[in-house]
Amino acid sequence: MAKPKKETPAPTDLYAFWHYDQYPYVCGGPVTKMSVKGNVETRNYGPGFVFTPFLILPLAAGEAKMAELKQLEAEYHRAMRVLHAEWKARAQAALPGIK
Repeated sequence: MAKPKKETPAPTDLYAFWHYDQYPYVCGGPVTKMSVKGNVETRNYGPGFVFTPFLILPLAAGEAKMAELKQLEAEYHRAMRVLHAEWKARAQAALPGIK
């Protein structure tokens, strides 16, 4: 006889965050399922995509924190575009003809 899965539906009022390799170095989403080991599935990524969270917050607090991080990410990308243009201009000044 097969053993039952060790996953149970998680409370729908949780928001999980896990590490990511690009700014803001975190991803997250509303939890739909949580394993006994603490791994989660989220609404954003769907069934079968499992993550190991480093932080779980109540849904409202998690959504607010993610909105704050999205704002930081937008500011980061704006700053990087300005920085890229500046360094490109310096390269073009050093060697005219660079596109």
